[in-house]
Amino acid sequence: FYEEGLKMSAELQWAIVRKTNSFQLRRDGRNFTTEPYNLSGRAVFKDCGLVNGRSVSVEADPKSDGVLVGMSRRSASNRPAKRFSTRGLRKNSRRIVKGLRKNLVNSHYRPDQADMAVRRASALMRSK
Repeated sequence: FYEEGLKMSAELQWAIVRKTNSFQLRRDGRNFTTEPYNLSGRAVFKDCGLVNGRSVSVEADPKSDGVLVGMSRRSASNRPAKRFSTRGLRKNSRRIVKGLRKNLVNSHYRPDQADMAVRRASALMRSK
């Protein structure tokens, strides 16, 4: 008899890791986080990359002037090595912003995270 592993909802996972994860920071009575797939840095369920099925990351590309966009895949949620895929956007800043919006809003991936991702990418491109 084969029994599949237990599956928990994202809300239950958030209730477990909300106050006890290694990325947690507390400053001036507010909760922040340093987890890689959290664009805002706030420790709230909506932005948490640890428990949400779809999460987005924007980082500086060390090889070029572009940015690296990481996205999680729901189909690989139980395989940590294959859960996240990263691709580079290396054109000019207008194309990078257009590509980010296309990937997040038009494909209905995470339209609520699109503005934060564009802001993060713009800040990273300005800093180079």
